[in-house]
Parts: sequence; C-alpha cells; structure tokens
Amino acid sequence: MIIGSVIVDFAVNNYSEPTIPLTVISVIFAGPFEETIFFGIPFYLTGNNLVTLAGGIVWASLHILNTPNVQISSLAYLSWLFVTPSIFASLRTWISGKGWFAIIAHSIWNLIFFVAGCTNGEFACHVFNQKDFLIDIAYVSTSIVFILLTYFLYLRYENKMVSRSIK
Repeated sequence: MIIGSVIVDFAVNNYSEPTIPLTVISVIFAGPFEETIFFGIPFYLTGNNLVTLAGGIVWASLHILNTPNVQISSLAYLSWLFVTPSIFASLRTWISGKGWFAIIAHSIWNLIFFVAGCTNGEFACHVFNQKDFLIDIAYVSTSIVFILLTYFLYLRYENKMVSRSIK
C-alpha cells in the first residue's frame, strides 16, 4: 500500500483519498453484506473456488468507487490497495467452511477502522445516518436477507456434500 500510495501521489496531482459518509450502522453491516454477496453466495451456489475468487476480485475492485464522484483524479485508490490482500483471507475462510467468522471479522475490522478515522477527525462520528434513516434500514435489512440466503445455500451445499459422501 505504501508503494501504491507513492505511485498514486506521483500519477495524480494533488491527490487526497476521498471518503464517503460512514456511520456505525453502515460499517458494521457492510461486513455481512459484502462477505455474503461476494464470497458466501458465489461459493455456496457453485462450490467453485475460482468463482468465489472472482467474487472477491469484484468486491475489492468496487472499493475504488468509495468516493462521492467518479473521476480518475478522485477514485479511492488507497482503499482499493488496502482491501485487495483481504480477498485471500476471506476466500480461504469461506472455502474452509468458516464463512461466519469472515462476516464477524469483517464487521469488527470495519468498526476498528471507523473508530480510528472518527477519533482522528478524518470523518464525522455518527451511529446512524442523520439525514436519511432509511439508508440504515436498507443496510440492516439487506444484510439480514443476504445472511439468510447464504445460510439456506449453505444448508443446500452441505446436503449435497453429505449425499456425495454416502454414494
């Protein structure tokens, strides 16, 4: 990330890492949302590690868009560089059958960095979205839906594995 930071600073004049509004709710529920949609669901739908890796690559790549406006000079390059190594931790956790650990670890990781950024004054410290509470409801409800979907896909996957081992 340090080398990438130097390259970004060199390539993009007056670059500063952008931020999007964050809340405790958004950072905690990003863990279940992102882990299930980009790792758990692809893995339990296909059982294919490469498909799950592709989901992780898409997940990491989307972090470059953690910006209020999409322009080459204001993309979140450092955020992308920061999360890219995490692809492999999440991938390994999901394919080892410990996906629930990945969800919890992701949420805790996000919360730690939120608190660090909040206390350093990088962004405002809010528990919930003060302008539009419906955004937080959307975070929570979609996370719950994706967790349930992942759980049902997990049960289906496990039943397939048990059926294969019986034969």
